Amino acid sequence: MDFTHKDRDRLEDIVQRTRWDEVHEARQRVLDRLETIDRLQFEAGRSNPDEVSLLYQRAVQLYVQQVETLLDPVDGETTDWWTNKPIGRFDLPNGKTFVVNGLSDYVRMDEQFTVTVEVEYKPHAAHMGEMREEERAVSPPPGIHKSAFRATNRGLAEQGLEFDTRKREIGEADAGPGGGL
Repeated sequence: MDFTHKDRDRLEDIVQRTRWDEVHEARQRVLDRLETIDRLQFEAGRSNPDEVSLLYQRAVQLYVQQVETLLDPVDGETTDWWTNKPIGRFDLPNGKTFVVNGLSDYVRMDEQFTVTVEVEYKPHAAHMGEMREEERAVSPPPGIHKSAFRATNRGLAEQGLEFDTRKREIGEADAGPGGGL
């Protein structure tokens, strides 16, 4: 039995369909994880924003890494969503702004940033006070992760895999602490 051109085309179709099914399943896993994180926040009453951000980031970064070859193919053209489309920005306590351009920036983004800030040190009420430098660990806001999730879906839509036909803008408002899906 010989392997024909028609068999090769059929095999490529099966591989492509299987890959798209895997992407759909990966996307659904992220949605399920984000929903679980949100539900646990409300059930617990209070939650640590840094822990929430970490859980969001790990879920979304895993998804972005799973679809990386579609947005940054080895033998093809890299999409703008992977390299230079604005994903979002957020302010750090030291007055600087962290900008995420492209999903490649997002995947490389640290889970926490250590920044140096100046704080007033006043050991007692009669003390004049002095400025001291202090290091603080900060996490990216959850909105940046939601924005990266939407950007990934938009990038995949441009590659022919449409999840949601609603047009949503991705920008600074979505990247803040209150940005929603």
